[in-house]
Amino acid sequence: MGFRFRRSVKVLPGVRLNLSGSGASVSFGPRGLHYTVGPKGTRATVGIPGTGLSWTEYQPHNGRSRPHYPDSQREPRQIDPVYRPASYLAPIESGPAKEINALSTSELAPFLNTAHRKWRVAPFIQLVSVFLFVGALLNGNQLWLGLSALYATVLVPCAIFLDRYRRSVRIVYDQQGAAGKISDALAESFNDILACQIAWQINSEGLTSDWKRNAGATTLNTRKRIKFQFDKPACIRGSLSFPSLKLIREEIYLLPDAALLVTKDAVAAINYQDFELSNRRVKFIEEESVPSDSPVVDHTWRYVNKRGGPDRRFNSNRQLPICVYGELSFWSESGLNCKLQCSNPDAADRFCNVIEVLHSSGLELPKQVASIKTARRWPLAALLIAATLLAALQILMFVKLPPPLGTFQKMVLPAQSAIQR
Repeated sequence: MGFRFRRSVKVLPGVRLNLSGSGASVSFGPRGLHYTVGPKGTRATVGIPGTGLSWTEYQPHNGRSRPHYPDSQREPRQIDPVYRPASYLAPIESGPAKEINALSTSELAPFLNTAHRKWRVAPFIQLVSVFLFVGALLNGNQLWLGLSALYATVLVPCAIFLDRYRRSVRIVYDQQGAAGKISDALAESFNDILACQIAWQINSEGLTSDWKRNAGATTLNTRKRIKFQFDKPACIRGSLSFPSLKLIREEIYLLPDAALLVTKDAVAAINYQDFELSNRRVKFIEEESVPSDSPVVDHTWRYVNKRGGPDRRFNSNRQLPICVYGELSFWSESGLNCKLQCSNPDAADRFCNVIEVLHSSGLELPKQVASIKTARRWPLAALLIAATLLAALQILMFVKLPPPLGTFQKMVLPAQSAIQR
């Protein structure tokens, strides 16, 4: 506890002079009715002596307000759950992919979403193979064990490969036209973002009035690290790879003609003219390690006082750096909403310029998709026929042929005879 000084001296009846570490003040009035004039403002107190009941109103002097802090101390910082639980922050998340697709103008949306939502045949084949193998193992017939092993080693991998084929679409772009130029521009500008040391996704964000306990920040957020890379979604076949953002709950792929939002349940395609991308530089009070490609513009304290210096009431009051990050915001009227941060504030400049050109001239670009090929139906029919025939053959062998002395019986019968003796 810090040193505190306070002294009150009676000057005249009903007039007292108060001395303290913050300055001098004068109080007027008898007991239970005080009017105090101090260096920061006036205070009126009305109370009933001996009851503990009182009423106080404080009025600061005209022209005085809370001290103004520079922008470096008003920037966001990562939330400390001790002082601000997550319920105080508004989540930043996209809407359901089904709603985004309902308002989408992309020709890819119905094909990709239909393929992505097809049922899987591999789990059914795996379940049947397990039952057949257990039955053959209990029976002990070597031929039946061989058939069940053949069922598991041949049909199960074929079913997994068939699921990937059925749940994907082959898209062919005109690489000699506008699609090729857009792909090259997206890839070159995306390489700048790939060079960033760290990238985050902002999960939630909100204002706080407890700036003293939050290093002087008035905005708090929660974030999580994400990855940027070249990849392709599972719903697209082929050797092409696209700039992708691996977010927490979804993935975003930037194709030449649209942006794909891939979730666990659906795929949404959004044309570039239907969503907006904004880029700005933000100052962030960093409590973790500072990335090597992030400039540090200032420092503050974990707990600050009114003047912006360290609050001496806290022993573990460490100094925090104020970094400059690049912030990307994706937004669309259909429901796309996500906010990202890059450790290099200049990394996304060229990338945002490319997206802005696609957004403004998307309606004027020629058709870029040369062809769309969906999966054929006959491979699934052939697999189901083969799996059904092989399973039926093994079941018929179980039913018609007398089961030999299995491994289980060989172990049980000697034990029973030993007990009878």
